[in-house]
Amino acid sequence: MTSRKFRIGALSASWLLFTPVALAGGVEGWVNGLRPGDAARITAVGTNVSTLSRPGGQWTLSGLPDGEFQIVAEHPSYRFEPAFHRVRLPGNAPKAHFQAIPKRTASGKLGTVRGRVTGLLKKDKVAVNASGYKPTAAKTDPKGAFLLKFKEPGRYRIVPEDARYRFLPAEVSVEIGEADVKDLEFKATRAGPPLLENPQGAVAEQAPVALAGKVIGLAGNATVRVRADGPTYAEVSSDTEGNFLFPSLTTGRYTLVLEPPDCVDCRYRIVPLLMTVDLTEDTSGIVFRAMPEPRGR
Repeated sequence: MTSRKFRIGALSASWLLFTPVALAGGVEGWVNGLRPGDAARITAVGTNVSTLSRPGGQWTLSGLPDGEFQIVAEHPSYRFEPAFHRVRLPGNAPKAHFQAIPKRTASGKLGTVRGRVTGLLKKDKVAVNASGYKPTAAKTDPKGAFLLKFKEPGRYRIVPEDARYRFLPAEVSVEIGEADVKDLEFKATRAGPPLLENPQGAVAEQAPVALAGKVIGLAGNATVRVRADGPTYAEVSSDTEGNFLFPSLTTGRYTLVLEPPDCVDCRYRIVPLLMTVDLTEDTSGIVFRAMPEPRGR
């Protein structure tokens, strides 16, 4: 099956909508975030074709006629993002995933986000804002540490903000449920001048730059596919130690997203889910963490 490159949605959107993989008369994908024992019902709207997700979260719809359909996920204890996937049969496109967001956690407890902003000048503090269903915010302490507390589960964009600094990454997206998110790190550098313009007012052309990073926590020889979407689009695979490299990207703002690890019978929660970086020069030190999840999530 040949893959089709596609562009990630606008950076201002809270969620990404991927077109599902369209098999001969069928569609398949994953539901992430279900509690052990829970199964989501996947339905092609306007048909009598539906199925339940399997214990690992995988699902397959088969027996669909040719045409265009909306694929939805349903469960009384969850809301799902995206709200639907649109698929056209016959066709061929990347796999579809739904994220299950608990309407309430089983214990009533909500996780927190802890992290640090490094590189701040002494006594400087910066705001760290979380936008989502119920926005929240915090300030860094004298050592750059911050703690975000939430009132509702869901996906949140975490953005450090201070006009005196640029941040790497510029923002990340995380899922808030029962589990805490730890060790988020932003690197602050003093904000420099804007890109130089030539006499005609156009931004001066810059040489391509490299972006390097690492996925920590992968077991065995698992690898992941990393997508970078911005002024140009690129995909690379990590090595078996989690390292990845984009050797030649146009300068600008990129969103990075990871595909599920390439391994049999393994499930991970990726932290952060998405990462946005502003590239003006060769950049390294980007870190994702793969947190093993029990079967059924």
